Amino acid sequence: MIEKQKLIETQKRELLISNEQLSILNTTKDKLFSVLGHDLKAPFNVLLGFGALLLQKIDIYPPEKIKKNLQYMNDAAHTAFNLLENLLNWARAQRGIIEVYAKELNINHLIDNTLKVLNQQAQTKNITFEVEIIGCDEEVIFVDEVLLGTILRNIISNSIKFSNINGRILLKVIFKDNLIEFSVADQGVGIPNEIKEKLFKISNVTSKQGTNGEKGTGLGLLVCSEFVSLLKGKIWVESELNVGTTFYFTIPV
Repeated sequence: MIEKQKLIETQKRELLISNEQLSILNTTKDKLFSVLGHDLKAPFNVLLGFGALLLQKIDIYPPEKIKKNLQYMNDAAHTAFNLLENLLNWARAQRGIIEVYAKELNINHLIDNTLKVLNQQAQTKNITFEVEIIGCDEEVIFVDEVLLGTILRNIISNSIKFSNINGRILLKVIFKDNLIEFSVADQGVGIPNEIKEKLFKISNVTSKQGTNGEKGTGLGLLVCSEFVSLLKGKIWVESELNVGTTFYFTIPV
């Protein structure tokens, strides 16, 4: 009888702990979707507002003003697309439906394509890229191109967002025995310690502004953490306020 009572008490405690964890998870997810709903609405407001304005004024606006308004709309469209893409990637990772498809991949081609995609974002702040590849006998590696490309794109995009005008971003790839270490170093504003500790957790997803007023949520870094785990790697960050931040991640090869 005593043993049965102990078992019941243990089960009660476990149930309470599970309920508390579920409550925290639900609260965090509610916060996530609240932030995303707000940040997703903003770029569409820009698109709708400037779209309506152009329809009304296109016959009287000078070409320079039309071009400027179209640039605002283009930036807003990219913001909305990136946010939606990261949200879908995160949701797929949570459901466990992402499969890793490793194949031969030219690392130089992947880096070149990634930087081309981010070039316009970098040009708005006159940021330059530098690339170093160390210890690579062959340019071809065996990895999932989509996952690795998404990780690099999100980390570099984040570095651009929090870099200052005329900054420099160094992407370094080091081949070490049975793994590859990637690092992305910027000369930006840095990350406070209290934020750095929860950078790859869902609790860090909140509205943030870059050094040039760029919108961001931190969801991209959450996706990076999920994808690095899928590739059996590790991710971490080192940062100093007003000096810069370096993101590191490794993947086995």
